Amino acid sequence: PGRAMRAGKAEAYLNHNGLDRHTVEKAGQLARDELSFGDNARAIGDYRRAICPVLIKRTLTEVLHAD
Repeated sequence: PGRAMRAGKAEAYLNHNGLDRHTVEKAGQLARDELSFGDNARAIGDYRRAICPVLIKRTLTEVLHAD
């Protein structure tokens, strides 16, 4: 919970390496490692940390395949 944050390391990685099926996975891992995740009544930080790379990969893959 909290405000939206930019994942600067993941962003820089994608800017340098481009967007493809390999970089989307690494970007998710970088974002997970650099962001902080808190707890609230809906989810604990550990769950959010675990799901972060999955959601980033899904989102970037959708962007990659957009026409």
